[in-house]
Amino acid sequence: MLADEATLSGHSADSVEVQWFPAGFSVVEQGELGNSLYLIISGHAMVMHKDAGGVRQPCQRLGPGEYFGAEALALHRKQDAPVVALDTVTCLVLSHQAPTAFAGRGENASLGGGAMGATDGRGGERDGLTRMDISAQLDHKVTALAAHRT
Repeated sequence: MLADEATLSGHSADSVEVQWFPAGFSVVEQGELGNSLYLIISGHAMVMHKDAGGVRQPCQRLGPGEYFGAEALALHRKQDAPVVALDTVTCLVLSHQAPTAFAGRGENASLGGGAMGATDGRGGERDGLTRMDISAQLDHKVTALAAHRT
């Protein structure tokens, strides 16, 4: 609720949404910008690993209360691995800005607007927002969110 109020009042561009993904859907693709953190509320997903031949191999099964995308989001990196819904998956998705209706997929996709932390070429923030590095506290905060899911 606080995130919605901050966004509506113009103090924050953060987005908190509940999103649903059908079985077999690639929730994130390897190489996409890590602009969101996904907390699984229900269902199961599989973190995949692409072998040397580019073939996807199952790596880690995730379920309710677990999350993915944190490292790429915190470190402003691309996703290291694809994550595919094994069955119907519902996630709480935390992003630094609201996604656009026609955001693409893959390495060149973005949520819209400029890249997170983009500068105006003079060292200042292009969008006027102040950004803070919270990577040291991220695991603690996500664990707290997962513990209080309903």
